[in-house]
Amino acid sequence: MSPHDDMGDPHDEPRLAHEHGKLQRVLLIKKLREADPRAGFVTREQFASISKHLLLEPQVPALVAFTLGWRKREVPSLQRRHLDLQTGTLRLDPGKTKNREGQVAYLPGELKAAVAAQVDRVKEMERKAERIIGWLFPHLEGLEGQLDAA
Repeated sequence: MSPHDDMGDPHDEPRLAHEHGKLQRVLLIKKLREADPRAGFVTREQFASISKHLLLEPQVPALVAFTLGWRKREVPSLQRRHLDLQTGTLRLDPGKTKNREGQVAYLPGELKAAVAAQVDRVKEMERKAERIIGWLFPHLEGLEGQLDAA
């Protein structure tokens, strides 16, 4: 059922005009097949069940994608500069989204805490590696299959 179902069929108007002698001919216009509803979405309960089987590294990025509705290709490219824990926001740069526009999302409490813990893990990695790591999720390389499951 589409939103247009409530408005009646616009193709009926010419037919009705023809039936009442207001129009000599009616063009036959074939309707396009309506697309199937989008699939692949999960409920919070389903996500919780799935995420507990994930390795630690993809759990937070999967939570980001699920909570914010971001695509799995948008999340791995996030860098720590995209995160502002003071304001509780995470942003995507212009050109990184499907519509090519930038986006700013406010993090709900659970997600903000998970992302803050992720930053702490990255800082610990920096300390051990003795180098700066700019990525928010530096371990995502090679984990695409894990993200597909989420």
